[in-house]
Formats: sequence, structure tokens, C-alpha cells
Amino acid sequence: MIATFFVMLMINQIIQGNSMQTGAARYLFVKDGRDARKSAIVSVAGFILLPIVWIIPAIGAAIIFPDLSQSYPQLSNPNEAAYVAIAEELLPPGLLGLLVCGIFAASLTSMNSTLNSFSASFVRNFYIRVVEKDAREEKQILLGRIFIFVYGISWIIVALLFSQIKELQLFDLILIVAASIGLPASLPLMYGMFVKKTPAWTGWSTMIIGFIVSVIDRFALTDEFMQRIWGQVEPLTKRELGDLNIALTTGTIFFACTVWFFFTMLFHKYSHQEYKEEVDHFFKEMNTPIDRSVEHEPDYENDQRQYGVLANLCLAYGVLTLLLLAVPNEMKARMLILLCGGIVVVVGVVLRQIGKRIAAK
Repeated sequence: MIATFFVMLMINQIIQGNSMQTGAARYLFVKDGRDARKSAIVSVAGFILLPIVWIIPAIGAAIIFPDLSQSYPQLSNPNEAAYVAIAEELLPPGLLGLLVCGIFAASLTSMNSTLNSFSASFVRNFYIRVVEKDAREEKQILLGRIFIFVYGISWIIVALLFSQIKELQLFDLILIVAASIGLPASLPLMYGMFVKKTPAWTGWSTMIIGFIVSVIDRFALTDEFMQRIWGQVEPLTKRELGDLNIALTTGTIFFACTVWFFFTMLFHKYSHQEYKEEVDHFFKEMNTPIDRSVEHEPDYENDQRQYGVLANLCLAYGVLTLLLLAVPNEMKARMLILLCGGIVVVVGVVLRQIGKRIAAK
């Protein structure tokens, strides 16, 4: 059970972390292969170090609050309040508010980028290829905005439906949503970087197949069904049912999307010659190293400006954090605020010095 859950979770993370939708897209915003390797190293370091940082509050909450159900009796799954409890216990007034702002900011930026990405994919990869090939740019922008509105409303509806499932834990909900929505969108965007001979409709049709399977899973993978199939010797616990649901959802979507994606290769020979030439050009561009002396305009060398912008942001955020020292607090709380704000200010100063050094060169 645990091994199956672990394998499916790894498949989900590998695909979504290396598709052109999320993880691999970061290599499109670098100057050349050297910077791309640096980006990969930063990503690897983040995947190794950040989980340790994330798990510390959860471990601390288990020690400080051995029974969260007493503190949060209104929650169906009190363990989900671990981060809230540890934040209320340890963060002084001011920093707790910053944490809440950071949570909302991180959520909104992720939602905005995802909505824009899906909207652009719909307009550029479906509408102007299937519905109206000669659509003007103004119409494409309008359609993108309409798609964002409709897709955003659908997200809200799905969120309201999930909010009614009180017995489903938040962590399980996140993994199921990631598998049901993220996996069908990410799979064709990862396979497409390696598989060349597919028709133009492979990407969006694979997404549709994945969404259909995810809907079927929500009705088919009931607790009764899983108990009847896998719990005959010993009844499955609530935790095991949740893990099995996530594993089966991920596995069925991965299998269906993969089979469909490679099945569509049979229809590549019927593709238009123009499309085949576009694909050949894409793979040629992707496999050709960037020559900065030839491809980059002089204005492209804007490292100094980027360092300056980041430095100004860090200095502004750091100073605003330090202003929280004016809030009445104990000395320990003031030292925490000074530490947090001071670190951000120091980062801003370092970035500014690096920018000046680049300008001097």
C-alpha cells in the first residue's frame, strides 16, 4: 500500500515538475545552457532543502500540541491546523499577519499563472488551430479573457463541491486535485518534448481523456469499492483508504493519458505538411545551443536591471517588516521581527552590490 502510494506520488511530481507547463518552463527564461544548468541546480537544491523546512512546523506542532482536537474541535481533521497552531503559538503580532498575507499572495500568484497558462494553451493550441485559424489578436485576447472567467468560475464551483467533503483531509484533497487536474495537463506537455510524431490534436485530446478518467474515478473509487477489492483480508483504515484513492486516481489517469498519447501517433501520417514543418522547426530550435553573440540583442543583457529591481523589492519589504518593531511586543518578539526584516534587507543590499559589480564590468 505504502509502496504503491509512494510510486504514484513520485510519478505525479516528476511529470508535473518536468513538463513545459511548470517545471521545464523555467528553462525558457534563461539566456543560455549555462544559466539553464544553474536553474536546474537551484531547483534540485530547493527540492532537497525545502521539504525539511516544511516539515519542521508539523513536527513541532505534534510535540507542542499533542491533541489538536481540543484546540480545534470544530474541524473534521484537526491535524490540518498544525501550521496555524504553531504560527499562533510562536509568531509575534505582526509576523503572523505577514504569514497570512504571504499565504494569500502565494495562492493568488499560482492561480493567476495557471489560469493564464491554460487560457493561452486553449486559444493558441485549440481555438486558432481547430475553430478559427485566422482569428485576429484582439479576438484571441478577448477569448482568452472569457476562458479565464469561465475556467475560474469552474474552479470556484469545484472548490465549493470539495468543501462539502468534510471527511476528506486537506493533504489528500490537494494530491487528488493535483492528479485530477494537473496530471492530464502536464503529461502531453512533457511527452511533447521527446515525442515528435503526433498529430496536432494530441495535446488537448489527452487532457480531455485525463479529465474524463478523473471524473469517473470520483464516482467509481468509493470506500465501499476499495474495501470490497482490497480489504477482504483486513478492513482498510481511513488513512489507507485515502492513500489508496490517491494512488489509484494517479495511476488510472497516468495510464489512460499515456496510452492515448502514444495511440495518437498512428494518425501522424495524416497531419498537414505545414504542421510537420512547425514541429521539425520546434525540435531544431530546442536542440540548438543558444549563441548569445548572435541571437541576443544588446538590450537583452539586463542583469543589472533585474538585480536592481529585486534589490529594491527586498529593501522595501525588509524596511516594512522592520516597521513592525513599533508594534508593542516583548523583547523576544522584537528580536524575531528584527531577524526576519534584517535578513531581507541584507539580501537586498547584496543584490544591489552584485548589480553594481555587473555594471562596472
